[in-house]
Amino acid sequence: MATESKQTKTTHILPLSALHAGQSGKVLEITGGWSLRRRLNQIGIHVGDRLQVVRGAVFGGPVLIRIHFCDIALGRGMAQRIIVEVNEKNVQ
Repeated sequence: MATESKQTKTTHILPLSALHAGQSGKVLEITGGWSLRRRLNQIGIHVGDRLQVVRGAVFGGPVLIRIHFCDIALGRGMAQRIIVEVNEKNVQ
């Protein structure tokens, strides 16, 4: 009799500003006005994109992320409006 192992995938929904360096996730939603969504679209951040935090927002500073093989710095206010799905193994 073969033993079947089921792995449960637990995810967490967090704002990008809550992630730490090295964590990665998928953009679920951008909770801002039209101008914020347009600005993020212009720099290449869209719903469904995968990203990784290179450096977190220390003392309210910018968040450095890697997306589409580019590093982009986002202000804390922008980062708080980007909702990300993070796998359990990436959550600290």
